Amino acid sequence: MLSGTVIAFIYIYLEQGEPMKIIIKSAVAIIVLFTLSFSQTVELKGRVVDSGLVPVAGTILQLKDIGLSDTTGTDGLFQLSRTGTLFEIRTSPSVPEISIKGGILHFQVSSSDANVAVYLHDINGRKIATLFNGNLTQGSHHVSMAGYMNNRLPSALYVLSIVQGRVAIHYKMFLVEGEAIIVSPASSGSVTRGRLGRGLEGTDTLLVMRDNVLYAKIAVLNLIDSLADIQIRLLPVYYYSKINEFPNYYQRDTAYGGLLGGGSAECGPTSVSNGLMWLSDHGFPNLTPHTSDRKKDQFDVIWEIGADPYMHYRDPWGFTNGLRTYITDKGYTYDTLLFYGRDKVWQIHRGDSLPSIKVIKEGIQGKNIQSWLFSICNYNSATNHYSNVVGHWTLMVGYGHDGASENPDYYILHDPYHPEADNFYTKLERIDSGTITYGGTTYDATGYYKACYLQGRTTIHVLTGVVVLKMPVE
Repeated sequence: MLSGTVIAFIYIYLEQGEPMKIIIKSAVAIIVLFTLSFSQTVELKGRVVDSGLVPVAGTILQLKDIGLSDTTGTDGLFQLSRTGTLFEIRTSPSVPEISIKGGILHFQVSSSDANVAVYLHDINGRKIATLFNGNLTQGSHHVSMAGYMNNRLPSALYVLSIVQGRVAIHYKMFLVEGEAIIVSPASSGSVTRGRLGRGLEGTDTLLVMRDNVLYAKIAVLNLIDSLADIQIRLLPVYYYSKINEFPNYYQRDTAYGGLLGGGSAECGPTSVSNGLMWLSDHGFPNLTPHTSDRKKDQFDVIWEIGADPYMHYRDPWGFTNGLRTYITDKGYTYDTLLFYGRDKVWQIHRGDSLPSIKVIKEGIQGKNIQSWLFSICNYNSATNHYSNVVGHWTLMVGYGHDGASENPDYYILHDPYHPEADNFYTKLERIDSGTITYGGTTYDATGYYKACYLQGRTTIHVLTGVVVLKMPVE
């Protein structure tokens, strides 16, 4: 526990926005046996703005351990504050620990043949679901929460209640991108409290979240020790303004004699050429030829990048190496070129093991292009197994629109194999169990995303990789 009075100044920027000042204060804490008694003041306040200095609503800021949270309104302002005295006497020295892994809640039952109920409430006390209600024996048990997580509930603070007989323990649960973070027990039948709360600890964390994306986990200890400036870039809720600026070349088009082998295996070079053509028109002209026939220019790009020394091989290793070599051969340097997935790539191109929603949304901003690698799979429901039939590259061009209206849950693709639409609109559904086989290797399927944008198909598009090319912004 931090003692004395601590003041930390934190500057949080949103792209080119003005800094906002956060002040943290904490006073003396005394711990005796199971009784806590202290006076405290916690104050964090400021304003969140975007790059145009426009206030950003809907940003959630929360101290993880204390549980204080606030959501910015239309003015962009937030305030986390509490002053008071806490008196807490526990009749038990510990609160039963729980965990949530892969959408499964694991918990302990302390007495034999007990009636147990598990409820999920929002922070205002409204019951969302009864997860379990019945008799359980003493020991370890689990119950599925996948149906309520899996991006179906908004990212926010919730209360998970476990009632055993006459004793109820309430856990605060922060839901982010379909994943649950247990932040603290909220109250218990075996605890007598004055005012709810805890002191500010060096191990506490400031969580900043918006639109199902956790943007930062900022350790309070780091803020106090280093007084470091923190940059937080909030992404737009909707980002589809440039979807029609990208061309959408059909890989089996017969124009100019057609691509190699009729184009059936040219999804990689064709999809990335759509992005290269866009970059060529937006600050990097040497990436493509520039004649009066832009379709022929793109045809020539596909032929060039699809052969040696570029993308002769279309796996993630060959795709990333080929794109890197093509960019540098045209006289440009890039900021980053990363592959997010489990396939093997050269170390300098290695991103996270699986793409996240944050990576996907960030990867289309500014002068960036983003390619998606799908494993088109057969699915066996009896074994809960996805088996790859063929891989397929597409270009992701935006998000936040379902083709009819703005919808933050949708992503927009250009698919070079399917000419029936210029833009395909799809949700991404997180897989919470099962196995998947592709590239000769079987993996745990938990954490992958699957898309559904082609009607009438029995196969399933599982997103196994994302390539993000970030070019310099002048």
